[in-house]
Amino acid sequence: MKGYNNAEKPLITLSIFDKIPQPDAISYLSAINACAQIAMLRRARNLYEQISRNFPSYQKDIRIMNALIDMFGKVNK
Repeated sequence: MKGYNNAEKPLITLSIFDKIPQPDAISYLSAINACAQIAMLRRARNLYEQISRNFPSYQKDIRIMNALIDMFGKVNK
């Protein structure tokens, strides 16, 4: 998924992410970065809600927190 993000194909990244039954921190990071690239607020909010529900320890992961800040900063422009 990171490769698609690097190739500026965030929609493919999100398509792959949506098929993962139980995403891990790395999968969430890729999806967050993809959302930041496409700047879709609704998708960003949905992803944040999913992370809050399914990855409760995300607040202890500095990578996730930084990526969320970056994502919301870009989608709110």
